[in-house]
Amino acid sequence: MDFFGTIAGPFFIKLLVALLGLFLLACLMYKLQVLFRKHRRLLLAERIEGPADIKAVLKEALRQKARFKVRMNARKRSFSSSLVDIGSSSLIIDALFPEEGNILVSGSRFIEVDLMLREADNELLHIPYTFASKFISKERFQGYPAVRVEIPDLIRRIQRREYLRITPPIKEPIYIQFELDGKQISEKIDNISGGGIGFCTSLSKSVLWRGRHIEGITIALPGGRPVIHCNMNIKSLGQSDRPVLIDGKPYYFFCGAEFVGIEDTVRESIVHYVIEKERDELKRLSREFA
Repeated sequence: MDFFGTIAGPFFIKLLVALLGLFLLACLMYKLQVLFRKHRRLLLAERIEGPADIKAVLKEALRQKARFKVRMNARKRSFSSSLVDIGSSSLIIDALFPEEGNILVSGSRFIEVDLMLREADNELLHIPYTFASKFISKERFQGYPAVRVEIPDLIRRIQRREYLRITPPIKEPIYIQFELDGKQISEKIDNISGGGIGFCTSLSKSVLWRGRHIEGITIALPGGRPVIHCNMNIKSLGQSDRPVLIDGKPYYFFCGAEFVGIEDTVRESIVHYVIEKERDELKRLSREFA
């Protein structure tokens, strides 16, 4: 009896410790799941109010390195920037591009910022937001020129259809095809909207420079929709230090382009495709929230 008692004592202690560890792990997983679902509900909300929720969305924009489209005093012209730091009552954004924006922003009454965030789960859904803010000062951040603005008191999800953007499902890839300098180019589309597309490419800025006009592009949408025939203007070309692998091939550049000369019926077909895929994603999310 003394022998079995000697063995049983440490055994039951180890068993209790193991069960306690499993219980604590289960509690942690449940808490993380609750926080994750709360975060996804926040990103899908039409209006984001309250300092904590607003900062949560801004932190996500900082994490994703989301590009800002900045307008001043309700003008149509926009300037590019990105969020680089979040303070207690203000934000620091990168210097505006083109540089003229850094002059105009000093005299602005207010600025409007549009941005796009990816949905956290599978990143198919791109969620557009907008907010208004006020210019505070121009300064330097970590040695680089920057602009300090107020933290907004409201962030709205943009509902206008032309802002909706979706990443094509893996099982239904979409490609853009065009001729450039006598060569046939085919690139897999990363995202598409009624206004334009984004795609990874191995073509550098010496080929796809900002403002370059390319004629005769072709995009075949799935589901029997009409083939897109139009022109496009290159809006941006970003370079990454780490390659993105697509079908086993590395890509270092990401191109954003705007449709030009597209027929209204064709643009409407793109919008319908984007809305259909967005609804599919929202239905999936709704089932997970249930």
